[in-house]
Amino acid sequence: MALVRFPFGEALATLKVIDASGRVALAIPAQGQASSVEVDFSGLNAGVYTIATPDGRTARFVKR
Repeated sequence: MALVRFPFGEALATLKVIDASGRVALAIPAQGQASSVEVDFSGLNAGVYTIATPDGRTARFVKR
């Protein structure tokens, strides 16, 4: 489980977790004007993933 915070309190429509092959592994809708969302990565296989916001910002992480 991880808490993903959005910069400057921006509310997002949907946060996407994309696997190494470019497929959306998770799509997490933000609720209301939330400036953060808890993401449960336990259902993901081990590998490299990218978290993507609707405005094009990304961050990569490795699930072991």
